[in-house]
Amino acid sequence: MEPRRASEKQAVQGQGAAMTLSRVVSPFDAPAYLERCENLFQVLRANLPWSQMHYILDLGCGSGEMGHLFRSAHKTVMSVDGRYENIERLVVQDYFALCRDVHEPLPMSLTADLVLCLGLLYHSEDPMRILENCARAAPIICVETLCMDQEGIYFLSFQEETERIDQSLDGGCCRFSPAWLERALKRVGYQRIEDVSQQVKTVEGDGFHQGFRYDWEFRNTGDSYRDGYGLRKLWIAYK
Repeated sequence: MEPRRASEKQAVQGQGAAMTLSRVVSPFDAPAYLERCENLFQVLRANLPWSQMHYILDLGCGSGEMGHLFRSAHKTVMSVDGRYENIERLVVQDYFALCRDVHEPLPMSLTADLVLCLGLLYHSEDPMRILENCARAAPIICVETLCMDQEGIYFLSFQEETERIDQSLDGGCCRFSPAWLERALKRVGYQRIEDVSQQVKTVEGDGFHQGFRYDWEFRNTGDSYRDGYGLRKLWIAYK
């Protein structure tokens, strides 16, 4: 693939979890978010066929923190996000990045060994279009998402705010059950699906985020939050 470089303008990243909220200028700099990224990276590294992972596509990359972690492990990463301010603030020198609506087809030349789809799908009214793009780009996908506490096939779309740079680009968003997501993955061609959620550590919330919890059990309430935590899942799926 022929990636483009991000803007020369670079933002200064804080010091991760040690940074106090008074110094946080973005949801992507908040301690809970950074801790979540590190936790996800460790689980993915332990479960993926790591030696085969050379080219990584980070779709809906936000500030590029996950890409930074993969790049620090000597992987080539292309970061894609629909918000120019997110692409612009990538903090790694010479970071490969593309500003593009993730619903739109990716360039045919943009292929990878692995596509990351982390914290993205529920910020869209049409997550199937995003998954179709993922399936055209890579044979392996990692999906991390907020879920609906509901067994069976459930999907709900609605509107959310657009002001925060970690929210929907156009206001459209959705919630879905884990079963809906697994069915969607199979429909776009990912047939072997591994739920590795139980391996991800819980993260306490901060002033920007509620907590991140992955070891939750179904109560069939239809909610996506419980006791101050977002109910989330992590999957690795293979064609």
